[in-house]
Amino acid sequence: GSDSDCYDLCSESVCALSPALAADVTAVLSFKAGGDDNNDLSTWAAGGDPCGAGWDDDSGWLGVMCCASYGTYSEANGSGGACSGGNTRRVTRVGLYNRDGLRGDVAELAALDALKYLYLNNCDNVHGDIGVLATIGGTLESLNLARTGVSGSVEPLAALTGLTYLWLADTDVHGNATLIRSAVPGLSDWGGGSSDFTACDTV
Repeated sequence: GSDSDCYDLCSESVCALSPALAADVTAVLSFKAGGDDNNDLSTWAAGGDPCGAGWDDDSGWLGVMCCASYGTYSEANGSGGACSGGNTRRVTRVGLYNRDGLRGDVAELAALDALKYLYLNNCDNVHGDIGVLATIGGTLESLNLARTGVSGSVEPLAALTGLTYLWLADTDVHGNATLIRSAVPGLSDWGGGSSDFTACDTV
C-alpha cells in the first residue's frame, strides 16, 4: 500500500522508510558528516528512523522531530493543519543548541523540504552560505542561526515566505533586508536591541 497505509498498519521497526523520509535521513546525515567532534549526534545512525519517536519526542535522534501521523501536532498543541499531507512522517524540526563540536554546512539541510523549524543557535562552528536555505521554500516558519558561522547574502531568504521568526545575530551575513521585509509579511517584529536585526536596510 501507500506510505501512509504502512504507517497505519505496522510498527515503525517493520515499515521501510518512505522515499521522502529516506531523503530527509540522507540530508541530516550529510550535515553530521561535516563534523561532530563531541559525538553529540551519536543517535543519528544510518539505517535508523528519525521519526520513530514522533513529533513531541526527540529521544530517538537528538534534536530531530517529525510529524509522525496525521493530526499528531494539532492534537498535542491545539494548532490545526500543521501535521498533515506532505508533512506526514517527515523531518519537520531540527533543534540543536550550544554545541560547538558541530561543524556541518547548512547547505546539507536545504534538502529538508518539509522543514518547519531550524534552530542551530550558538553552534559556533556550523557554517555555510545562508542563501541556500531559500530552497526550503514557504514551509519554513522559524529560523535561528544566531552565533553560528553562516555567511553570505540574506536576500535569497525572501523566498521563505512562511517565516514568522528569523534570528541571525552575530553571524557574517549581509545584504538588503528590505527585500525580505516586503516578501515575508509574517515577520512583523524586526527587533530594536543590539542582539536583533539593525534598523538599517542592510545587515
